[in-house]
Amino acid sequence: MVNLFNVEAMESTKPVVLMIVVQSIYAVVNIMLKMVTNDGSSLSVLIAYRFVFSTAFTVPFALFFERYDSI
Repeated sequence: MVNLFNVEAMESTKPVVLMIVVQSIYAVVNIMLKMVTNDGSSLSVLIAYRFVFSTAFTVPFALFFERYDSI
């Protein structure tokens, strides 16, 4: 019974921990973008790089998880 309670407690904290991790990553990205723009880089180039890297990271996951949905 005690072990079941621990599993339920861990399951309920997963969304909170994941949200903290995501917000931390966003904060790091925003700080890095601020540092790069202060050095004189073009903002439109940075946005283009951000879209390219996010696409390169997201597309493999989409292809893997959604590959059998279209059949």
